[in-house]
Amino acid sequence: MAWMSVLYRTYENNSHMAGKTVAGAKPLSPVSHSVEKTHLLVQLSSEGEFVDAIVDDLKIIIPVTESSASRTSGIVPHCLCDNLAYIAGDFAVYLASPKEASKAQKKFEAYMEQLAAWAHSPYSYPVVDAVFAYLSKKELIADLVGKGIITLQNGRFDSGKLNKIDYDKVMVRFCVNTAERIVNSWEDVGLMDAFIQYYAQTQENRWNTCFLTGQPAVISENHPKNIVAATYGAKLVCVNDSNYVYRGRFVAPQEALTVSYDASQKAHAALTWLVSNQGVTIGTKDTRTYVCWNPNGKPVPFVLGSDSIFSGKEEENDRPNTVPAFQDKLRKTLRGYANRLTEADDVVLMSLEAATTGRLSITYYNSLPGSDFLARIDRWGNSCNWRYRRKKKDEDRGYDQIETPTFEQIVKCAFGTQQGNFVDVDDRVLREHTQRLVHAMLTGGKVPSDIVRAVAARAANPLAYSYWNYQNLLSTACAVISQRYYNEKDEKNEVKFDMSQEQYANDRSFLYGCLLAIFDKIERQTYGNGEGRETNAQRLQAMFVNYPLRTRGILEQKLEPYFKKLSNPYNENSRMSEAERYRKMIGEINAKFVDMDKDDMNKRLSDTYLLGYYLQRQELYKGKEEEEDAAQNSDQ
Repeated sequence: MAWMSVLYRTYENNSHMAGKTVAGAKPLSPVSHSVEKTHLLVQLSSEGEFVDAIVDDLKIIIPVTESSASRTSGIVPHCLCDNLAYIAGDFAVYLASPKEASKAQKKFEAYMEQLAAWAHSPYSYPVVDAVFAYLSKKELIADLVGKGIITLQNGRFDSGKLNKIDYDKVMVRFCVNTAERIVNSWEDVGLMDAFIQYYAQTQENRWNTCFLTGQPAVISENHPKNIVAATYGAKLVCVNDSNYVYRGRFVAPQEALTVSYDASQKAHAALTWLVSNQGVTIGTKDTRTYVCWNPNGKPVPFVLGSDSIFSGKEEENDRPNTVPAFQDKLRKTLRGYANRLTEADDVVLMSLEAATTGRLSITYYNSLPGSDFLARIDRWGNSCNWRYRRKKKDEDRGYDQIETPTFEQIVKCAFGTQQGNFVDVDDRVLREHTQRLVHAMLTGGKVPSDIVRAVAARAANPLAYSYWNYQNLLSTACAVISQRYYNEKDEKNEVKFDMSQEQYANDRSFLYGCLLAIFDKIERQTYGNGEGRETNAQRLQAMFVNYPLRTRGILEQKLEPYFKKLSNPYNENSRMSEAERYRKMIGEINAKFVDMDKDDMNKRLSDTYLLGYYLQRQELYKGKEEEEDAAQNSDQ
C-alpha cells in the first residue's frame, strides 16, 4: 500500500490544484469527478431554454458516480455531462432499430432519474436546474438537427457519426447563460462542491475501516479506471474478479482489502494527473509508462523521454565538448533542483503497464530521498558519458559533444538492428532493459554486464550500420564500458579506468584497439576525396576481436601497398614521412607488448579495446573530423 499512501499524500499536498484548468495540462480531478473528452457544447438559458450548440472537442472535468467512472457495458449514467444516447430524450425516435431504440430509452430514463434526484436535493445548483428543465422537454436531437449539426435521412439518423464519432457516443457538455455571465459547468467550483456533498450523503451506509488511512470511512466498492490514456479500461485495484482473487482465503472481498472512497478517489486522481502531465511512455505501443514526482509538487528532473536530463538537446552555443564542462553543466542543472528539495522531500519513480485490457500493474516502484535521487543521477551522468559525433541538421558536417546516452539509446544500441536510417528494437526488449537501467541508476549500480557485452558485440561490426549510426553506437559502447569499470580499483588501490590513455598503458585490449585505429587510418588516408569504402580494418574487426594476434598479421600484410602510397612528409617542418610516422606509432605500441605473456596475446579482447580504438582514432583525426564526415556521407 506504500504507493497508494504516497499518491494520497500527493493529492492532499496539491489539493489546491483540484478542479483548476491549466492551459496545456490535464487538471487534477476533485473527488467524485473525472476528466473526459467531450465533443459537443450545448448552451442553455438559466430557465432551461436551448440557445446554441457548437461542435468542439475539449477535455473537461465532469461529475461521476463510483459506478459510472468505471463503466464498461450496461446502463450506468454519469450525473450531468454524458453521451447523447443518455441525455437526449428524443434519441430513440431517430433510430431505425426497435431494439436500439428501447435501449436508448432505458439509458435516458436512468440518466433523468439520477439527475432528478440531484436537482430535487438540498445540494442542487442553478446549472443542474437549467439542464434538468431543458432535457425534460426531450428536444435535444431536434434542436441539433435544426442547427445542422445532426443530419437525417427519411426521418432517421443518416451516417450516425459526428466528426467520426458515433452519435450515441458523442459526449456533451453544458454552459448556462445567467444574468451576470456564462457559466461553464466544467469550470464552476461551486457546482463541483455541490455534487461532492450530494454524492457523499448517498453513500453513508457503507462504512468500514480504511486500510490506507486507518480511519472509519465510506468504503469504495469500485475503483477508478482511465489512469493511463493508452490503456483506458485498465484498473490498478479490483475488488472482485469473479471471486478468484480471494477464494479459499476470505469469505468476502472486504476481508482482503478495504480502501475508503475518498482515499481511493484521491490516490487514483493524483496518479492520473501525474501520468497525463509528466508520464513517459516507452516503446511505440505505449504499454509501459513511467512517472517521476515529488509528493509535495516540487519539480524533479526527468530521467526518461525526450525531455530527459540526459537527452543532449543543448543549444549550439551551450554544448559541452569537454568532460569537465559536461560535469559542470550537469551539476549546475541538478543544483537548481536541489535548491528546492529539502531533506524531508522524497522522489518517487513508478512504472505502469497493462497486462490485459482490464488490469494495470505496477512493474517498478522506488522511493528515495530527493538528495539521494539527485546524487544517483549525478553519479550516473559522470560515470556514463562519452564524446559523441553529431550531425548538424541539413548539413554533412558534424560537431562533437560530451553526452550521457539515454536509456533508450543504450538499449537500441545493444539489442537493435538498423532499419532504414534508424536503429530500432522490439518494444518488449526496450521495456524490460530500460527498467533494468533505471534500477541500476537509482541504486547506484552499473550498467548490467550483458548489456555492455551486447553493445560491444555490435560495435565490432561497423559494416552493419551507416556512418552516423555507427558513430552513435561506438560512442554509446564506450560510455557504458567506461561506466562499467568506473571506480574499479587495481592492486595499488588506484582508479584503473578513466578517459586518459595513460591509465591503459599496460592493458592488452586497449593497446590492440589503438593498433586497429592506426591500421584503419593508414588505409583510409590513401583514399581519394569523397571515397568512403570500408577499410580492411573495418571488414576484419569482428575477427580481430576474437583472434587479435592472428588477425593483426593479416592486416599488416594488407597494409604494405598502402604504406608505399604514404610518401609525403608528415608536415612541412618534418623530415619524417607519413609512413615512417605510422610505423613509429606501431613500434611504440609493440614495445608495450614485450613484457606481456605470449600465450595471452591471441586471446579474445575485452570490451576495453573499443576505448583504445576510439581514443586513438580521435587523436589521429584531430582537426580533420569534418573532412571525414564529408567522405563518409558521400558513400551513404
